[in-house]
Amino acid sequence: MSTGVPAARRVLGWDDLVTAALLGVARRPVDPAALPGEVGRLAGTLPDADAPGRLLDAAALLTTLRRAGGGPLLAPPPGPAAPPEAASPVSAAGGARLAALLARTDPLAERLLDEWLALAAGRGLLVPPAQLPRLLDWASARGERGEVRRDRAERVAPVLGERGRWLARHRTDWAPTVAPAPEPGDLGTYGTAAERRDHLLAVRRRDPAAARDLLLAADPSTLRGEERAQLYGVLADGLGPADEELLERALDDSRQDVRTAAAAMLRRLPGSEFASRAAARAVPLVRVERRRLRRVLVVDLPEVDPAQRDDRALPAAPSGTGARVWLLLHLVLATPLRTWEEALAATPDELVALPVADDLRGRLRARWLGAARDQADAAWARALLRDADPGERVALLPVLDVQERAEHVAAAVDALAEQGGRAALTHVDALLGTCPRPWPPVLAAAVLRWLARERSTDTWHADWALRTVAMRLPTDAATEEAVRTAGLARGVDDPWRARVLTVADTLHDRRHMTEELR
Repeated sequence: MSTGVPAARRVLGWDDLVTAALLGVARRPVDPAALPGEVGRLAGTLPDADAPGRLLDAAALLTTLRRAGGGPLLAPPPGPAAPPEAASPVSAAGGARLAALLARTDPLAERLLDEWLALAAGRGLLVPPAQLPRLLDWASARGERGEVRRDRAERVAPVLGERGRWLARHRTDWAPTVAPAPEPGDLGTYGTAAERRDHLLAVRRRDPAAARDLLLAADPSTLRGEERAQLYGVLADGLGPADEELLERALDDSRQDVRTAAAAMLRRLPGSEFASRAAARAVPLVRVERRRLRRVLVVDLPEVDPAQRDDRALPAAPSGTGARVWLLLHLVLATPLRTWEEALAATPDELVALPVADDLRGRLRARWLGAARDQADAAWARALLRDADPGERVALLPVLDVQERAEHVAAAVDALAEQGGRAALTHVDALLGTCPRPWPPVLAAAVLRWLARERSTDTWHADWALRTVAMRLPTDAATEEAVRTAGLARGVDDPWRARVLTVADTLHDRRHMTEELR
């Protein structure tokens, strides 16, 4: 027979008791005997007369169980130990140096740490076990977008050893640092545009052909136009003739930025069909004529054809530049430079020196400069460098071999030291950045002369230039002493004094770091 009271619900745990207390036992009656285990048996002996009291007593019993009735937690069985190491750790001094570098936060710290890692890897040495956690913390620090810093992971991988890789797999934030290289997979399986680009770049660096296949297989309709341009831009890393087919396909993309990016990369392939088509249109437009007893380059302007496939890859012309001039400049930029030598029967030096009719010399020269950079043509770079301004030098110098580049930069640094001022300091910073270390004696000597003479008050650009100097000057004791002497020769209130002495200290640290890792 019904009593008008809802049937009691089975109470499964603490949350059910809380619900009954909030709603009231009249609406949510409880059966303490239904509590689990020994608590339920004891609660079943409570008096029935006072339902609210029974609820509180049941809660007290369950609280006692939760506090004291649980068994000890059992640790999971240990996994396999780290495999034995095949290589030796760095010396105690080398480990101490690593610890000090990881603790530093100044602008030179990461550059010095990079050098330490490269030296240790080059000598087949490993990080001491005690420093592995701090190094893994550094390597696993996320970028601005929350992405894994693959560049850091790649730098630490050779020095982690078996123990480091074993340790990294035991923490979720460290594990990506030692994650295996990504398999090509399908771009559609990666969630965000940034993740797809990062994945494609990682595949490209490991297997260029696989990256091309990924792009060929991608369905353009599933990717936003801006993202397609970014994905095609990945091909610039390790660009080669095998990429031509894919880039030619991109010239037909519906997005202007995709077509423009593809054309820019095809220009870097002098043997491409794109370059041949540009040359076939450009060469008939340029000729050498004799005017007023001198030879002059005469340039005709091409006709713009909206139906021309390659012309659709042109970016919008800047204000004040006509469409025909703009097309001419891009045809010149894409034409292989050796084609001009053959068609006009002249050397790069002769062609660069010729005047150009209709005030087109500056524009034509700028496009030849861009072509020399894109095509890595040293002969044209030398010809253009003869009257290049500092900005043009920065674009052209990477085309030259290291020794020739250093000689050019040394001469430019000497000239800029004579000039002085903020603009000169800016150019010194940019020029020095084009020369990889180790700097040959001719460049090191020019930099030492500059350190002794520079008086600019532009400390911001000075800091950038001096960091480059500190990391690329030779580390021998004589060079360190010359830098220190240049710093001490300055007045105590000279802002360059402390900065130059920091360069000397960095050279000292780099030399000892090398010795510690032998």
